Amino acid sequence: MKTDKIAWSQDAEVELLRAYDGNADFLRPVELLVRAGLAALYQVETEEGRIGFFVLREDSPEVEVIAAAGDCGGNFIAEILPEIEQAARNAGAVGMKISTFRPGLMRWLERAGYTGLHITFWKRVANGV
Repeated sequence: MKTDKIAWSQDAEVELLRAYDGNADFLRPVELLVRAGLAALYQVETEEGRIGFFVLREDSPEVEVIAAAGDCGGNFIAEILPEIEQAARNAGAVGMKISTFRPGLMRWLERAGYTGLHITFWKRVANGV
């Protein structure tokens, strides 16, 4: 498996939008963070081709996975998590945060050694909504 830091791309945007049910309100701030250099977009590939993307906010001493998407024909998070953890180590992190609203992923992360810290809520506040 090969993981590279890349610039924001249309391919990444399409894949991330698909994973987040087309929620552009969620993805736009992620894109802005990457473009501003406050987060890093990574592409993960195997010999067969690209399997996904993830975005890390690299705030030492910990990083935060703020988006991830892809398809490897199996359990995506199981395949890509070691790559994300290696990218975190390469960024000098001693810890890593992952936020999710998916109960199945929460249970999977707990079995992988992660500890639930809190639940985060989000609401659109722009344009008086």
